[in-house]
Amino acid sequence: MIVGNYDLPQQEATRFKTTMFGYGLGGIYRFPKGSFGVASLPPLRGKTDIFGEEKIVATPGELEFSADYAPTKEHRFGLQYATLQYKRDDLAEGTTIDNDSNAPISLTGLSYDRFLFPYRRIGLGYDHTFSSQMTGIFALYREESEFLFDPDSEPGDSDELLTMNSYTLKLNLKYTSGDLTFVGGLNFNEAETEFDRSDTAVTYESSTRTLHMVLEKSL
Repeated sequence: MIVGNYDLPQQEATRFKTTMFGYGLGGIYRFPKGSFGVASLPPLRGKTDIFGEEKIVATPGELEFSADYAPTKEHRFGLQYATLQYKRDDLAEGTTIDNDSNAPISLTGLSYDRFLFPYRRIGLGYDHTFSSQMTGIFALYREESEFLFDPDSEPGDSDELLTMNSYTLKLNLKYTSGDLTFVGGLNFNEAETEFDRSDTAVTYESSTRTLHMVLEKSL
């Protein structure tokens, strides 16, 4: 359905279902004070039917490297590097089926975010153990993305890249008591860029604050 328009009548929404298939491979090597891991998750692919029109659907995959090192019981440092991989996704083309005006209908939303494709992520993390029950979990991520307005192109195809960097700071606290575990914290995300499109200056800004709390119980 079309995302981004809260006034859209239900009868005008375009809904579809799809089943995705994929696989993943990974491995991890542990040593006394840390570990090193690698994982490959190729893009998931599937098919869907929209008003009798068959479309290939894909979600991005990842190639990820990670490592952590704990010089003492109280301190642990982590590093993550990931690149995102894309396959053709027909949803980006939209559809004109069941549309008298023959105007394209968006299948990926109305937000400008539908043109934004992350392609690289770097993260640094630090865990501090305050006690046997309480741990602070902190992380800083930088994500590099590219704006793509041509549905036939993929990230990195163009020589004139419209790129943007976003930064995410995560501040979390983990508390364990018996078979109960509480995790809560704040996430901060900032992104901003400017570029020209069709002789029009475009400014893209994004700023979000997320509060989350999770309570888990061991069975």
